[in-house]
Order: sequence, then structure tokens, then C-alpha cells
Amino acid sequence: LVYRQFYAMPPLTTADDRPCGATLGTANTMLKIALPYARAGARVVFCLDPKTKTSWRTELSDAYKAQRPKTPPDLRPQIPDAAAVARAFGAATVVVDGAEADDVIATLAKRHAAEGVDVFTGDKDMLQLAAYDGVRVLDSDGAAVDAAAKFGVAPAQIGDYLALVGDASDNVAGVRGVGKKSAVALLDAFGDLETILAEAPTSTAVPKRARDAIANCDPDAARVDRRLVGLDEDVSLPDLEYADFAWDDLVALADRFGFSSFRRRVVELRESDDG
Repeated sequence: LVYRQFYAMPPLTTADDRPCGATLGTANTMLKIALPYARAGARVVFCLDPKTKTSWRTELSDAYKAQRPKTPPDLRPQIPDAAAVARAFGAATVVVDGAEADDVIATLAKRHAAEGVDVFTGDKDMLQLAAYDGVRVLDSDGAAVDAAAKFGVAPAQIGDYLALVGDASDNVAGVRGVGKKSAVALLDAFGDLETILAEAPTSTAVPKRARDAIANCDPDAARVDRRLVGLDEDVSLPDLEYADFAWDDLVALADRFGFSSFRRRVVELRESDDG
């Protein structure tokens, strides 16, 4: 969220020249998607990647996210500021060394699926979590994302799908010669990556091009890609510290950063809440 807001927002600064565009974008997004939960007394968790980029995925593959540029200098100070934004909404903020935010979210979703979990994300690999009863994956507008409608496969097959087609955002290559349609056809016919690797090369259940792509691929590389796009649902988490939601905390946040339009919107919402 913070990274995307950094590029979506203009390069704003506070009165003391602290970069704040991504911070404001995060505040506006939280006002839209997190406020209803906070007002209802629901638990909100804001997950961030750790500063170090080393993880079990980078140990598994040197190529993983290797194409990504270093964190821009103007973004660095806004990451803790974005966490302060989340805390102003009463959210718990979580950073776990050696674990990506996606894995922290996956762990929380698995633990609390029976209670009902909504995951706000733009990452397609997170659709795997919708395989759990009680977990919804929502877009930035709060609409549930349907894996079958968007990608043609079930949530439980998203990892296999990404291992086949690749994921450019994470520098995961996928299987050469397998595109979206072929991946769907393969998964429709065989169910998962391991069965595809074992049976597709000699099967007539899918087009020859898809058969040949699997026959000519490196199965071990495909298995590594499958692990890379998978989620670790058993991260050791710290105790989560929530706070009761209070409008004054949002007003104080706006005053701290000089977010005048955000402040006006908060005051309007508070008045409608009181009225």
C-alpha cells in the first residue's frame, strides 16, 4: 500500500520538508477502507515488510525480486509515518524480520478464518487465501475479488497458476511457452502443478503446445517457482497491540502532518457520526 501510494501521489512535503505524499495517500486509503472496521470495533492489522530484504524466498532464488530498484530515499521516512497513520485508526502494526508482509497476512488469515477475515490487497498471489472459508480478498474499493472470474482458476490453484505463467512483479519466470489460457487449460485438466508435470506431456487432454511446453520445461525450476509464489502461513508473530478507535487520534494525525483536506473530512465524518 505505502509503496503504491508513493508512486500514485505527487511528491508532497510537510511544513518542515518531510516527504509525505505516500503518507497522505495511506491516510486517505485507510479512511476509505479501514475506518468502517475501526468504527465497528473490529480488529485492524497493518502489515509491513521488514527493512532487510533477505527472506526464505531470496535464499531459495537469487532472482526473486532482483529486478526491483532500491527503496527511494523519499519513501524511507514515510514507511514509519504510514505505520503511525495505521495506529491512529487503532490498528496493530506488524513487522517480522525475515518474513514478508504477505506471509504475516497469510498467517493471520489462517489463524482467524473462522472469525471472518477481510484482506485488502492488490497482490494477486494473496487470492490463495480465499480458499479458506471465512476469508475474503478485497480490492481497494472494498469489492471481493473472484479468482475464477479474474484468472479462470479456483483460489487454491492461484499458486499453481502463477508458477505456470510467472509473476513479473516478483521476477518469477514461470514455464516458458505457457500463457494464461494454457495455464487454465492445464489446471482444468490436471488440477495442480505436480500432476501437470507428471501427466501433461503424454496426455491429449490439452493442446499440443501446452503439452510440449511442459515436456520441455525444467520441472525443478517450476517447483521452485511454485514455492516462491506460495505463502508461509505459519510465521511466528509478536503479540498484537490494538488501540480503541478515537476520532481525536485522526485529528491529531492530520495536525501532525498538516493534512488539511484529510482533517476536514475526518471532522465531517465525526459530526455525521455524532449526529
